Amino acid sequence: MPSLKRSYKAVRFCLFDAVRARALQRPLWVHFYLTRRCNLNCAYCSVKDNTKKDISIDEVKKIVDRLYTLGVRALAFFGGEPTLRMDFCEILKYADKKGFLTFFTTNGTLLNEKYIKEIAETGVDYIELSIDSIFSHEYTKKDYARSKRIMDLLIKYRDEYGFILKTHTVLTNKNIDTVIETIKKIDDEYKIPLTVGYVCRSVDMTTPDDESLFFNSEESKRKLVKVVDQIIELKKNGAKFMDPYSYFENMKKFVYGKLDWHCMAGKYSFSVDYDGSVQLCNGMKPFDANVFSIDKDFFKKKKDEIEKTKAWCTKICFSTCHNTTTHMIDHPVDSMISHYKNL
Repeated sequence: MPSLKRSYKAVRFCLFDAVRARALQRPLWVHFYLTRRCNLNCAYCSVKDNTKKDISIDEVKKIVDRLYTLGVRALAFFGGEPTLRMDFCEILKYADKKGFLTFFTTNGTLLNEKYIKEIAETGVDYIELSIDSIFSHEYTKKDYARSKRIMDLLIKYRDEYGFILKTHTVLTNKNIDTVIETIKKIDDEYKIPLTVGYVCRSVDMTTPDDESLFFNSEESKRKLVKVVDQIIELKKNGAKFMDPYSYFENMKKFVYGKLDWHCMAGKYSFSVDYDGSVQLCNGMKPFDANVFSIDKDFFKKKKDEIEKTKAWCTKICFSTCHNTTTHMIDHPVDSMISHYKNL
């Protein structure tokens, strides 16, 4: 179970911060891409760029301070691979002391017992380990066999320090045949929270997509629907999926192009790239602005531009983070109950 401090932060976030964000129509959550560097090369990732140079720790802290001033109360640290930064623990500790609910996702390949203990001591609230398959594929190295040792260590320090540990699996046409086996293995052995992502197309309109990853054929679409129905059944039988039922039902509609969904980006969240530039969502062309040049109503002023963007981008992207966070803001009490039920 999470520590008392983390429980308080989670309750405050769901019952106060989220309600305030909805009332004010201002972003509450930021995805901060600390680095574009990554030590892996997953086929479905359009974020990695090892040519991009990280900004300094002092610049990162200034961005964290500015985000707090803007009313942001949750920081999700992404990469690339954030654990590549030698100062990552200092960044986590700084954000925690500032009062943020903190989260990061990792492929886990750079973690060892010493590093995990240092991370746990920062006060981080959520750690997400990416696991896409039982065994390694050519499109991803984030497999259960490779991750098991790290998972065991994360469990050990979760129990000692009280952070929340979860796993995330990206559904693609490459792993669809083994994803249920992967999920069952994680759930049976560890009984920890899980989330499932839908493979998304690049939204920068310049990065070519690997079409073999997507559910383009009628056969692959039927296969996806069957797997999603199995996931729903697993959730009903007690598997600890943090995604709401509505997310999985909508996924089945999305694959057939029958879903008109309302993304929360720009309303309740936005992205900050490795250099402090502001994006509606990761991968999109940045606004002509950075975190120091925007005010609390920046996204309200950009409403018409944002709605025009969403008219096309929501047709090719079905983001788990935007879906589940929208659900949390729209249904704060239900989300809090579901959150603690799945820990």
